[in-house]
Amino acid sequence: MNIVERLASQQNRRDQKPNIELGREIARTGDIKAINEIRSLLTNKNTSIKVLADLIKSLESVGEVAPDLIADLYPQIITLIDHKKNHIVWRTMCVLALIGPFNRQLVFQDLSRILDIMDQGSVVTRDHGINLLIDLYSQKKYQKDITPLLEEQLLKAPDNQLGQYTEKWMKVIATSDIEKLLKILNGRLPELTNEYHKKRIDKNIRKLVKQISN
Repeated sequence: MNIVERLASQQNRRDQKPNIELGREIARTGDIKAINEIRSLLTNKNTSIKVLADLIKSLESVGEVAPDLIADLYPQIITLIDHKKNHIVWRTMCVLALIGPFNRQLVFQDLSRILDIMDQGSVVTRDHGINLLIDLYSQKKYQKDITPLLEEQLLKAPDNQLGQYTEKWMKVIATSDIEKLLKILNGRLPELTNEYHKKRIDKNIRKLVKQISN
């Protein structure tokens, strides 16, 4: 399989369909040779930005179906979060969120870099960074270290992202941390101006209070 020829940019396509189809084919066939070809292209300085972006999209497509197939690409993927092009960064974070559960210790070691990129990046970058934090938090060994990071993210989250981030944490939250989350939500609720956002957070607060009561 010639990976590059299959990419959208090499077919003068502006849509993502070729990249997605390539990723699904790799996932379906378990094509390790193709994955290794992508690995080489990711680290090749001569790989163009268009090709790089397409490759990452294909990897995302693989990861949505068979993340274990690309889990060991973590060392190559993590180097791209510092890329000068924002669309490379947020696409990279999409892939990292998919393979993070297979590389938790490495993600934990790279947290300072990941948090910096979350602060500087787009909404998509931040959203997938939250997914990485939530995944680490779901493992008891990391909860103590990740809890204050999640608190910080919720304290500074944009109003329209607060509900989403809250609900992600609620799915895995330890009973001992519910009061911390409630304190943040009760503190932010009066600041919210959008009625939908208010109702969403109020609903989450009531769920958390009920959870404590039970």
